[in-house]
Amino acid sequence: MGTSDQLVCINLGCGSSTHDSWKNLDINPYVAGVEKWDSRNGIPAATNSVDIVYHSHLLEHLHQEDGEKLTKECYRILKPNGVLHIAVPDLEQICREYLNARERLDRR
Repeated sequence: MGTSDQLVCINLGCGSSTHDSWKNLDINPYVAGVEKWDSRNGIPAATNSVDIVYHSHLLEHLHQEDGEKLTKECYRILKPNGVLHIAVPDLEQICREYLNARERLDRR
């Protein structure tokens, strides 16, 4: 917990999915309360200062080296026992949907 018993939480690459009590960062902020942030420049937080880091559908937009650097940055800023929550597309499900669509087209 933070010094005021409030969790320190960061939402990376948030787009329009923000939370009022979180620090919301995005490369192209277009929603109020979102700060401009480029993942290649590190995460603007001190080492061991954050309780939760969250990012959804961000890693697949980065080059592998940049994704690895971002993940290391997440661990750098997390407090001991902090939580890193990453959501990425389900490639298996995407492939199944593609193949099902192809099958439907082939049956026409």
